[in-house]
Amino acid sequence: MSTVTWPIYSADDHLDLWAMPEDVWSARVPNKYVASCPHVEVIDNTPWWVAGERRLMPRTEATSARLSAIARAGESDDIERISTPELRLRDMERDGVFASVIYGPIGGAMGVDDPEARAEFFRAWNDFAADYSATAPGRLAVTFGTGFTARLAMGRKAMRWADLARYVEQVRALLRGDTAEIDGARCELIYSPGFGPPRPIDVPLLVAPAGPKGFAVAHEVADGVVLVGLPPEDESDPRWKTLAVLVNGTVLDPGEDETSERVREAAGPWFVTGYHAMYEWAPAALDGMPGGSEWRAGVEAARPEGERHLAVHEGHVVTVTERDRPVLDAAGPAILGSGWTGDRAAVRSRLAQAEERGATEVIYTPAGPDIPRELEAFAAAATGDG
Repeated sequence: MSTVTWPIYSADDHLDLWAMPEDVWSARVPNKYVASCPHVEVIDNTPWWVAGERRLMPRTEATSARLSAIARAGESDDIERISTPELRLRDMERDGVFASVIYGPIGGAMGVDDPEARAEFFRAWNDFAADYSATAPGRLAVTFGTGFTARLAMGRKAMRWADLARYVEQVRALLRGDTAEIDGARCELIYSPGFGPPRPIDVPLLVAPAGPKGFAVAHEVADGVVLVGLPPEDESDPRWKTLAVLVNGTVLDPGEDETSERVREAAGPWFVTGYHAMYEWAPAALDGMPGGSEWRAGVEAARPEGERHLAVHEGHVVTVTERDRPVLDAAGPAILGSGWTGDRAAVRSRLAQAEERGATEVIYTPAGPDIPRELEAFAAAATGDG
């Protein structure tokens, strides 16, 4: 097996108000809106974030130490460490994180009530975020799928592949700065300068294909693919710069098997998703799966027709519900066949197979109550540490 550096993406990071530079808004909005937007005032010898007449939170090192994971990790933090792109990149590189999805502090417009001031508030944040992200470009890709389970959980059928292909082409046209026809009307990104990045916007558009129709669409419109299994040997495309494999399962410790409660909690959410999918596609087939008849009866008793999709997808890939738990009891050792569940050697072997078939990265989606443990065990298996 060759040495592979698998990129790690952190998908739920935050850049909260207490960590922001104090001039994010005051340096970017017209003077008449500075007082309405978040800014720092010293009140009773303490710096506070204030918007209009509202105190939002203190801007102190004590606040940062209490809320910051950086401080808990023992690193020095002068409040702005995580909002300083160069320092954040340094921390990401130290931790082996290639890219980070960051949620900003703009929920509820931070108490900015005046509509004109609110528009300037968002424009200033967009400017800051664009500059922040431009420090290390080329780390964002967008993936499109037909809707398992986003659409199914709303009681909708998955998109047709032809519709998805058209949708991707419409998005690509808008990002180029072109005019696209959407639902019979001509559309274009017409935001004013400063309210978004200049066009064309170069973002790779990926597709998550399944079956011949899905792969045909991926060959037609995609810059890359995200797959739920190993790449098919007869499906490749020189235009696909990304070939990612979506991975689930848990790394087994010595002596663990399907009777371990930790294994059931970590591998179970993805295992029972097979029952959720089968109910949508071929519900009668559940009668041939361990515990399937009873599970199906429980779903149909829980909700009336027209609402059963809400019961089917409850706890989707997050937890094992009380309705799902008997399925694990009936499945027994079959739980160990969920995803890449296995010991460290088995996980490394799977990574080698994925690489041989052309995978450029894996997207590991752990489940269960101890996500840090799952991530650390998978990383150790991938790197051969421990």
